[in-house]
Amino acid sequence: MKHSIVIGIAFCLTLSGCESWMEEHLGRTIVDFQNNAEYEISVYSILIPPYSLHTIIYPDTSLPFAIPRVVDVKAGDYQTIYDSRTNLEDFYKEYSTDTISLFVFSTELMHTAGWDSIRNFYAVLQRYDISLNDFRSMFYHPTFPPTEEMRNIKMWPPYGTYDSTGQVNALIR
Repeated sequence: MKHSIVIGIAFCLTLSGCESWMEEHLGRTIVDFQNNAEYEISVYSILIPPYSLHTIIYPDTSLPFAIPRVVDVKAGDYQTIYDSRTNLEDFYKEYSTDTISLFVFSTELMHTAGWDSIRNFYAVLQRYDISLNDFRSMFYHPTFPPTEEMRNIKMWPPYGTYDSTGQVNALIR
């Protein structure tokens, strides 16, 4: 019997959307950010601890004055940006918002130009303004560049700016 339960859990975790299963059955929410670009990126969001009620909340999409904690994601890899027993619905409620912004930066630019330059010139590769339903529809797995499945999520610059490798589309240049 125990063996069947373990096999059942393992099978479920291999299916797409296992984050939803984990949230419902294990009381955890995990958000993994996938980088499909050919270069390393850095991701900033209020989802990344340490959490603070004094942080910038949507609709304010300005960048903080002090350099925030970011998660670096190597080319072709993913990193967890949120792993908590607090489900995302409660997180949204705690911050009294219906939208959370995710900011994507070039890691190389962060190291060479510095945070002040990035903030002053708003050197953001991509900003996603994501609702709870958006997170659910993408199975808690946002990506850069945005995938076809993400095309209806509010973002800046708009969907189609980047090709599948993270380069600016030739039609836009």
